[in-house]
Amino acid sequence: MAVKQKGFSLIEVLVTLIVMAIGISGLIVVQLHAMKNVNNSQSRTVATLFAYDMAERMRANPAGAAVSASTAGYNDIDGAESEPSPQNCSEVACSAVELAAVDAWVWNQDIKKIMPAGGLGPTGKGTVTRGTGNLYTIAVTWNEQDRNAATGVRAKSVSIQVQI
Repeated sequence: MAVKQKGFSLIEVLVTLIVMAIGISGLIVVQLHAMKNVNNSQSRTVATLFAYDMAERMRANPAGAAVSASTAGYNDIDGAESEPSPQNCSEVACSAVELAAVDAWVWNQDIKKIMPAGGLGPTGKGTVTRGTGNLYTIAVTWNEQDRNAATGVRAKSVSIQVQI
């Protein structure tokens, strides 16, 4: 005579639910890491575009790039430029040095915009330093998410060297 077991299918369902919950939790963690990495790669792409944007601004204003004074033209842009006067060289005739000051200020204002507006956030900063001759180093720095950092963010930088 066979003994009929009761409740065995409930145990199978419970084990299946536990296995599925662990699997779905793993998928959620993988998705979160993927979203963070996509965000970080977007920041790196935007920073690279900003660096090349300044290089093109400098190429468009070679007289501003050729100025030898350390505080004029495109020399020593540090991300803390004050609002220039005039602010718009398309409406008012500007000298090469004034155009360089407008470029530096507008460039850093664009970098500091929030990410959805096309910038790198308030921690973003663009710098330009002049080396020997006409060799310039253009750097863009920002904070990006990093799970290994104590604060969850780490300063990152993209730099290029251009000869004008």
